[in-house]
Amino acid sequence: MRLRYLMLFLTLVVTPAEMMATTHDYAPQNNSKENKLPVTNDQFLKNENLIVSPQEHEAFDSENTQTSYYPYLQSMSPMIGVLFNANDITDGNAVLYRVVYLVPKVHSPQLEVGVDLVSDSTGFFHFAYRWISAERSPFRPYFKIGASHNLIPNEKLASFTNTNNYFVLSGIGLEDLLSPPMSVRFEAHLLIGIKSISIGLSFGYSWGW
Repeated sequence: MRLRYLMLFLTLVVTPAEMMATTHDYAPQNNSKENKLPVTNDQFLKNENLIVSPQEHEAFDSENTQTSYYPYLQSMSPMIGVLFNANDITDGNAVLYRVVYLVPKVHSPQLEVGVDLVSDSTGFFHFAYRWISAERSPFRPYFKIGASHNLIPNEKLASFTNTNNYFVLSGIGLEDLLSPPMSVRFEAHLLIGIKSISIGLSFGYSWGW
């Protein structure tokens, strides 16, 4: 009888102990190689999405910048052209040599003064205010309004008192920056006097500074 009680006691004690040992022996183990490898700073930042990719910056093109902006406030323009009588175009044309200076000013209108030499041994002194579209752009259309005086050597000082020698001046033109500080310039102007009307077309260059 005692033997039966002893065997029952051993069965109740030994069986749970064996079950606990078996559970420990077969506990799941993480054999992942990733956890065994050391984690570097770059890997950590990548896993946390903290890596900032370097941005590519366009190279600074100094040549393109120079030709896309017009920084000059004054200029000198030598030009050559033709002048003809609007009342009678078949009357013959005269060659026109011009020099125009633009007085410095930040914004339009800008004052310009100039001298024209004509192939018929006369000349013009003129001044006008010029309104420039897109003043700092390489391509600069403009229009101007002013006055002009026809210098006639044979009249000497009387040329300044002769009202027929004074004209209202108006004109349109454009300048386009080629290579700083040089621009190409084209202009058409109209001279309206008491007895005559003249039209001039001229082409040349403009140097700014």
